[in-house]
Formats: sequence, structure tokens, C-alpha cells
Amino acid sequence: MAAIERKRSLRRKFLNVRAGLSPEARAEGSRAAVRRLVESGVLDGAKIVAVFAALEYEIDPIDVEAVIERVAYPRVDGRDLRFFVSRHQQLVPRTMKIPEPLEGEEVALDDIDVFVVPGLAFTPDGRRLGFGGGYYDRTLAGRNARAFGIAFDEQIADDLPFEDYDVRVAAVFTPTRTLVGEVIS
Repeated sequence: MAAIERKRSLRRKFLNVRAGLSPEARAEGSRAAVRRLVESGVLDGAKIVAVFAALEYEIDPIDVEAVIERVAYPRVDGRDLRFFVSRHQQLVPRTMKIPEPLEGEEVALDDIDVFVVPGLAFTPDGRRLGFGGGYYDRTLAGRNARAFGIAFDEQIADDLPFEDYDVRVAAVFTPTRTLVGEVIS
């Protein structure tokens, strides 16, 4: 099976896995994964942390706002992501119904110290399966900032297809464990 077809099949699988979690499990898992991320120290000293606004059934990184003063959320601009310092309550559903900032201070990608990125699935070595638009792969390619994934335990896969343009995360934080991968762009 070609990598594109395999990715499509895995996306369906992990969308169903996430949808199968109860609202309580999602809320509790989100809090635990973010707590693990914060306690790891990877956000220490970061001036700007980029996070994402959770979609339905997605792990929610909103608790990062409690420990980081300057949190930046992405806004889709064509094939790219632009990031704006904002708060979750200021976001409005836009592109693909994703809550995005309408206004706020735009920050240059190179000014972001840490990216907390979404994914449908991750491997223990930092491979990431996104939704297929390539937004985060393009955003992270060649950046010095560290990128970390957060996910439910059920989103960890033994293996995922990986293309030359795919970007790995340095680590993945789940409610019960930290999986440290290698940083390869």
C-alpha cells in the first residue's frame, strides 16, 4: 500500500479511536498530558509557546495558558500558518471550523520558542500523522524551535508512514507517559 493510501487509512482509524473516548476521558486525559508537558520542563524559559485550539474529540492544550503568559494560536493563511498571541476565549471558528485568532499580535515563526502540535497519531520516536494538509510540516521545517506533540495514549502507534517532508517532534506527552524521540526535520 502506498504511503498516501496508508496515511488515509490510518487517519480514519485514529479519528475513530479519538471519537471513541468519553468526554470525561478526553477532559481528564488532556489535563494529565498538559501537566506532564509542563512538569517536564520543556516550557521553562519559553517566552512564546505556540499551541492549537482543539477540535472535537482532540486532546486540548488549553491548560498551557495557565503557565505561559504569551501563547500563540495559529491562523490558516492559504497554505501557511500565521501565529498570533491570543487567549482561547478570543478564538473564532474559521478555516475547517478550527478556532482561530481574528486579531492580536502576530509573532514571527522564529520568535516562537516551543510549538505544541496536534496530531492524529504519533510514534515513540516522534513521527507524527497529521490531518494531511502539511501545515505543521511546512511551519516546522528548518526551525530551531522545539516541537512537542500531545496525545491520548490511544494515539500512539508502533509505526507510521514517513515522507521526506514530514517533521518529527522531539517528544510526545500522553496522560501516562513521555515518549522522547529524536529531532529530525
